Amino acid sequence: MKKKNFQTLLFALATLSLVSCGGGNGATSQGPDNRRTLAVEFVKGGFGLTPYEKLAEAFMAEHPDVKVKLIPNPEMASTTASKLSTGNNVSDVMIYNRTVNNIRLWAKKGYVHSLDELMKREEESGQTLKSVLDDNALMDSEYEGSYWCIPEYININGFVHNASLFEAKGWSVPKTSKEFKDLCQTISSTVLAGKPVKPLVYCGAGADGYLYYAIDGWTARYEGISNLRKFAKFETPEVYSPTNSVGKIKAHELLSELFFQSDYAVEGSMELGAISGQSKLLTYEAAMMLNGSWFENEMKPYTNEKSPTFKMFAIPEIADDSGTILRSSSFSSDSSNRGVIDADFVSNMLIPAKAKNISDAEEFLLFTSKKTSLELYTQYSNAVRPYKNYDYSSSNPAFADMSPFGKSVLDIASHNAIHIYDSKADTSIVSLSTRYPQGGYWSKRMYQNPGQYTPEYCVQSDYDYAKSNWNRWQQQAKEELGK
Repeated sequence: MKKKNFQTLLFALATLSLVSCGGGNGATSQGPDNRRTLAVEFVKGGFGLTPYEKLAEAFMAEHPDVKVKLIPNPEMASTTASKLSTGNNVSDVMIYNRTVNNIRLWAKKGYVHSLDELMKREEESGQTLKSVLDDNALMDSEYEGSYWCIPEYININGFVHNASLFEAKGWSVPKTSKEFKDLCQTISSTVLAGKPVKPLVYCGAGADGYLYYAIDGWTARYEGISNLRKFAKFETPEVYSPTNSVGKIKAHELLSELFFQSDYAVEGSMELGAISGQSKLLTYEAAMMLNGSWFENEMKPYTNEKSPTFKMFAIPEIADDSGTILRSSSFSSDSSNRGVIDADFVSNMLIPAKAKNISDAEEFLLFTSKKTSLELYTQYSNAVRPYKNYDYSSSNPAFADMSPFGKSVLDIASHNAIHIYDSKADTSIVSLSTRYPQGGYWSKRMYQNPGQYTPEYCVQSDYDYAKSNWNRWQQQAKEELGK
């Protein structure tokens, strides 16, 4: 390392102790040590603080005249709108962890700084930022001809499992629903220390138990990317019709069979919260659960060197009793015809229109596109970012020290075609209709009354609801967007 660069790095690290991880509002653009302050606000959640701390360290090493002030906010979902509208307590960079449709509406109202000029700037390879973002990210960012945000990460989900238990018992990761059913049957007869091991657990008291990951994942596996994109246009309520929702019906059928019509799940799962449900894997009470790339970091406070190893595998393909994979007749993914995994962008990086330090905020967003920044983020979050020519495979030497769990997430992302549910349909219609017009909590209804809430009933009910509300949604869209 050159002497100058080494001194710069030492300076940044020495001042890291001045970086706040507490409250504050980012209203001061000039710090007491004559460095400019860049306030970066993000949701305090499953990834913890480390990914953001590492990025802050690296950014300050390259920009010694800037002090990054990290503001972890567990209430971002409920506080961001008021901050943006008033400009009070607004940070310079806000990593918002809810639907991009809100950001588009705020952009329409002038609350969000346009990233059009930033998209034209060159990143380290000499290409523009716009050209290195993948197509999903550009679709997410663009609204009415301009760009307003950059997705923080691709939300990869699947079945998290106790890999130590799998290895001890010689169980293979299932590739199809037939193999998954057979595995559940095998696990259901397993006893450890005199206590039975359940194949499954879910946290029904929070986030719908993440059960929708199975429904969305199996729908994606069956329908393929082309059909899912047709659905996401939301051109008419017919997208919800049973004839256009065969994959969704099959997904509901599998979910009901495995989680509600059997005794495979831990008793009382519907009443478990996130941590209490996830802990059942830790204590060997259950072998598998639906979850996402944040699982390991979220569970770190509850684990130690004696804890089992965890990994994640993709939602298995839908297969018949012979093991033959079932797909729509018009299934398509990519040139290799790989299976499709469903993913989304939970968090998006935006710059408020009333931010005090827009210039450094743009520099920070550009900095996060660097190869080393992308790898740094993945190393400490187990998540991948939406950039082209970004090697997020587990074989990348930069990820050699990642945990088995982190590498398993990368394997899912790199070995499948990724579909992001996004739409260019009217913002309000997308927000109101979504994939499940009545809220998507069919799993709880199926659990409570499987006789009434059959898969066919769930899909038909959503279709009927969408048809009866479509005109209202269209009118509301016009009113909200001032059309």
